[in-house]
Amino acid sequence: MRLRLPPPFSPDLEPFDQRRLTHWTDMFRQDVAWQMLVRGRAVTRLRETDYGFVQPHFQSANRAFLDALAAVDRKWSERAFIPVDCIARSIQF
Repeated sequence: MRLRLPPPFSPDLEPFDQRRLTHWTDMFRQDVAWQMLVRGRAVTRLRETDYGFVQPHFQSANRAFLDALAAVDRKWSERAFIPVDCIARSIQF
């Protein structure tokens, strides 16, 4: 965040209007940066993984993987980890 006030050069500060410290565009930039760089936004999720295997034993392994993911998610009642529904299948930008 940007504070629109010069740094103090002495211990005695003149009174200032706190409303003039920031501008609405500062908050807008902060929100845009958060949305683009920090907030998680999974386009394709790990739980939706379907490799499209033709071989039956690979198809069952894919289903077993997804079932195991769901079981692990149910096992942790306290959220120390990200929920499976929020995990992206790969790095997505």
